[in-house]
Amino acid sequence: MLWDAVAACLPFQTLCPWAVKALQCSTTSCRRLVGIVICTSFQRHQENVNLTLAANFGYLLRNFMEQLGMSTTEFQLSREPSSFAWERTIVVIESAGQQGTGTFIRVHNKRFILTCAHVVGQNIETVNCRAADREFQSEVIWCNPDSDKPFDLALLTAPQDVPERCCVRLARSPATLGQMVYNAGFPYYVNFSFRHDFNPSIFQGRIIKCDTGAIMSDGSVQAGQSGGPMFDQNGCILGVCVSNIKLDDVVYPNINTAIPICDIRNTLQQFARTNDLNVLSNLVASPDVHRVWSLEMPPIRSKL
Repeated sequence: MLWDAVAACLPFQTLCPWAVKALQCSTTSCRRLVGIVICTSFQRHQENVNLTLAANFGYLLRNFMEQLGMSTTEFQLSREPSSFAWERTIVVIESAGQQGTGTFIRVHNKRFILTCAHVVGQNIETVNCRAADREFQSEVIWCNPDSDKPFDLALLTAPQDVPERCCVRLARSPATLGQMVYNAGFPYYVNFSFRHDFNPSIFQGRIIKCDTGAIMSDGSVQAGQSGGPMFDQNGCILGVCVSNIKLDDVVYPNINTAIPICDIRNTLQQFARTNDLNVLSNLVASPDVHRVWSLEMPPIRSKL
């Protein structure tokens, strides 16, 4: 009976430790225990985090058997099919002790990494990156010099041998209210000292507000997901996740703001054609967009 339990549980040891779900067996109608829930919210760096943390049952059982001196067998479980392989399109970025997320994009046959300026930091020339199949250093092409003004963007070099299938297409249509979106990134858990640590997460949500220069969704966004992509249902990048909402020291992870790709698409295309760095200064937004990101009330133009 113990071996039956081992055979049932060990195939799932490659799952992300906090991922908890019941998986339908392919040969039987039973469901397998893959994790034991520890908590659904906690605090880290004085911020509330809404993530389900669980102990991976396969790891627990394997460790228990090893302590008993019993032999174990490892299995590899293939991933479930996906309409688009989103994991290979994102990278985790480490810069000056900070971490965030970036996205491989392809514009006019040139490859770049798109992320947030606050992920890169000021006066930084190179950052460390980790993708699904490689580690590399990336040069900073442009970073918004004023962190207090939108857009909070940075553009980095990408290895030119990155396959086209790893590069995300830029969305052509603007976001619409109620549209289904998927926010991807690396919330909290990437350890650059452990070279096999590459476990991105993706959260489903809907567009709850569209404004000039900003879109909001109710999909979860945590620290570490800054600069990550907001995908549409076709796998195109619809926005760049910047932050969740913080009011009076209370963080609301399910209300977050992203930069619309449609607002920066033309600038990225023009730069890809010309290689003129001055073009990227157009990524510094107008005062009207600044008011949106500051959550300020628009000026009253008429009292009629």
